[in-house]
Amino acid sequence: MTIISQDSQEILVEHCKIASAENLILGIEHSLLSADVEPQRVFFLKVPPEFKKKLYSKDWYWNGTKLEVYED
Repeated sequence: MTIISQDSQEILVEHCKIASAENLILGIEHSLLSADVEPQRVFFLKVPPEFKKKLYSKDWYWNGTKLEVYED
């Protein structure tokens, strides 16, 4: 899976590995923390089919330490 900036379309993390649905958000947060990504809205590409519904049904915001649902 690839994580990109929703605003700039810049790739933030490539090859984000997710072991299970239970660890989906934790795995994403770990990848973003490891890459030292600044707070911003994020989007996901190359998402495994079993995770598409959860990730594509919401807008996501990385606050620098935690992945949150983005609210305008």
